[in-house]
Amino acid sequence: QCTRMGGCSNSANHPEVKKRGCSSCGCFLRKLWLEQLEHLERELSLHQHDDSIKWRFVIGHHPHNFMYPGDGPSQRGRFLRILQKYNVQVYFVGHVHSSRHDIIAENVHQVMTGASGGFEWQGGMSSDTIWSAGFGYGFAHMEMTSTEL
Repeated sequence: QCTRMGGCSNSANHPEVKKRGCSSCGCFLRKLWLEQLEHLERELSLHQHDDSIKWRFVIGHHPHNFMYPGDGPSQRGRFLRILQKYNVQVYFVGHVHSSRHDIIAENVHQVMTGASGGFEWQGGMSSDTIWSAGFGYGFAHMEMTSTEL
């Protein structure tokens, strides 16, 4: 159920939903997700050939596998392909109250730091998980040099 716009029963009257020609939360969220993918690719392409940029990060709210469930695997795959195409090394995310470091695609790391000072849990590790911690307060610290993260 969509609660962002007062519930699905009220979503058809929301101006953002009408602006996109939708009559449901599902339609609205799918179109918004596609707009965000287009925006991400457009922004990353602006500096695609700038050799002075050493590191490319993308910061989002949801982990790559938590994205809008109506998008299907093909749209999640599209997101990962965009990160790879523009040599994004790290996707920083929140949402989940856990600290984790995963490899989500070839040469693309996902760093999850989702508690923002709130209590976090350790869970959801997968075969792609490099590091995971929990049961503390979720702040992240990262060090990088010109050659190493």
